[in-house]
Amino acid sequence: MRRPAFALAAVTLATAAALGFAEVALRVVYREGGRRTLGGPGGQEFEYDYVQGEDRVPQATGPKAPGITRIAVFGDSITFGMGLRDWRQTYPAQLLDRLNRDGPRYDMATWAHAGLEVHGHAWNIETFALPLEPDVVIYQWFINDLEVNKDARPLPPPSLRDHWLGGWFARRTVLGYILNARLASVQAGAAYATYLRERFSPGTAGWDVFACYFHNFATLASSTASRRLLLLYPQLPVPSPNPVQAIYDGVRGLASPHLLRLHGEHFPSSEPTGAVTTPFLFFLPGWHELSVRLRVLHDGATATATLTDREGQVHAAVRAPTGPRGEWQTVTVPFEVPNGPPRALSLAVRADERGAVVVDTITSQTDYGFELIDPTTALSGFDTHVSSFDSHPNARAHAVLADLLAAAITRGAPSR
Repeated sequence: MRRPAFALAAVTLATAAALGFAEVALRVVYREGGRRTLGGPGGQEFEYDYVQGEDRVPQATGPKAPGITRIAVFGDSITFGMGLRDWRQTYPAQLLDRLNRDGPRYDMATWAHAGLEVHGHAWNIETFALPLEPDVVIYQWFINDLEVNKDARPLPPPSLRDHWLGGWFARRTVLGYILNARLASVQAGAAYATYLRERFSPGTAGWDVFACYFHNFATLASSTASRRLLLLYPQLPVPSPNPVQAIYDGVRGLASPHLLRLHGEHFPSSEPTGAVTTPFLFFLPGWHELSVRLRVLHDGATATATLTDREGQVHAAVRAPTGPRGEWQTVTVPFEVPNGPPRALSLAVRADERGAVVVDTITSQTDYGFELIDPTTALSGFDTHVSSFDSHPNARAHAVLADLLAAAITRGAPSR
């Protein structure tokens, strides 16, 4: 009996000694207490090196100087530089530095906020960027940009903190804090990927709403900037198989000439006749066509597709030909946007009082003229995470992004 007891005691003491040594070593490594490691143990506030107040990115204002090309950058926490202490390490700052090495030729205005999704970018370009008349627009996209509606986002998964012993271990020891953070990250990542795939894959209601805001952002960018670059930031390391690959492929499709396709079931109006009303969509000056696939459910009834602007002015109204009840037909709605700024228009499809209407899809041939910048290969050869607690890109990853964007912008740029 003594030998098993002795062995158990020896294993217990060795384990305790190893855990104690690991705890001491980790306390030395993370002695800054979170001040220099975002999300790290210690509970101290992360220290940023600010420029002016909370301005971490270049911000041009007023009219452009002669001979200057103006760049407008739109992004989220990646562009903001979450996890970087020094704003000069962010890719917008590094990009501007690279472009102006031989003298001032570019200036830059940047809109970057943590958690900013596509509708925020659309608001920023319409409200703040257009008056600055940028020549180049850079849109840094990441997977969270889809989430116009976060109502169904999964709750944080259970963690060590939810159990009394594990909670004590996670709160009182650095080792417990790290184990808890790693466990929560793995569980949350899997749940988040499932949520995105189910609610925001192409063809879902979430995707259609995202596509509308993306369309508005891209159209407004086209109205002022001669160059539009879409920086498609990947999930790193790239999972295999990638559970959200269909979403990335869908965004690639939006950056290319494509058919903007909205499903009528995703935009129902409050009317009992099955009517559909789209969000306001921006269109550039010139001739356009919308195609509506619909069917009228009662004999003798008809449907009308009406295009109106924000002031209620009608720009087009097309009545569907009366046909056999329930037969699918395609109605084309041609319209012209006069010269000037892009016009925001909404399409409403309604049946008359004798029937009801079902709208399948609303489509429009679209090309935003984006140049796609995919940094996946360039970022796959090293650890891009700013720390083991934070998957935002580190300074080396930001430098790679700056190099790729500088090369793209200077290609075909006029010589001085």
